[in-house]
Amino acid sequence: MENNKILGGIILIGIGLVFLLMNMDIVSGAILWNLFNLWPLILIVVGINIIFKNNRIVSVITWIVFFAVLIGYGIIKTEDQDKRFSSSETNVHMDKLEQTEIGELRLMLGGANVEVYAADGSSLLEGHFTGWPVKRRLAYRDGKKIASIELRNEEIQWNRNKNNRYQIGLNKQMIWSIDADMGAINGTIDLSDVKIDDFELNVGAGNLHLIFGDQYQQTNVDIDAGATALDISIPKNIGVRLHSRGGISTTDLQGQGWIKQNKYYTSSNYEAAEKKIDLDITMGVGKVNVALD
Repeated sequence: MENNKILGGIILIGIGLVFLLMNMDIVSGAILWNLFNLWPLILIVVGINIIFKNNRIVSVITWIVFFAVLIGYGIIKTEDQDKRFSSSETNVHMDKLEQTEIGELRLMLGGANVEVYAADGSSLLEGHFTGWPVKRRLAYRDGKKIASIELRNEEIQWNRNKNNRYQIGLNKQMIWSIDADMGAINGTIDLSDVKIDDFELNVGAGNLHLIFGDQYQQTNVDIDAGATALDISIPKNIGVRLHSRGGISTTDLQGQGWIKQNKYYTSSNYEAAEKKIDLDITMGVGKVNVALD
């Protein structure tokens, strides 16, 4: 029983160390995929532990070596990825058609620093991408009234590269629906001057600042996050309703005058407000700060 506790502790320490190095950008998230390349090593470790079942020292050493090899391999692969894509840089400009009124944006940009903002001028979308190459797709429907745009990493989303930086500007005259499926990201999504109908975010890990404005009558926000720190800023004149699920830690909303009923938090001005935002947040491990500015 004591041996099992020691081995369990070592495995937990190893897993914690891997995720710590990922968050510090020392290794990329691709270290998890490296297990597919190193799976024979797992068999070797298990086999040694079966042979020396009663030898605690051998068990401890084999698992320490396993995590050392995994982390070392991850560092080497991360350095290779940074060298390959450190100079990749692309500017994107999509012209807005006169009849286009609605934008549907699909983002699949993991392992990066992401900045979204309201763009001035006649562009439908503008962007500056540094790091992993990004595939782009633009299609129209309903007489070109609706523009569907997809931006996607060409690499695995968990391949975090410290050089990845994606800046995306959206036309602020249009109505937008955004579906963002991210891996590990940091950055700011500033939609304060953008008309947002629906915003859906699926994020694995990172630190993210979301800023919403009062440009649209009703905005629906659906967030599914893992180990993420979220700061959400909303204007004071907006009525806000928050539904939270999972292992979520929030700011003291009740202390700010919000009303709590079951798992719903409602701002005091929700019913009377002309413009509203409904937040539905599911989180594994993390914290959400909601501020009415």
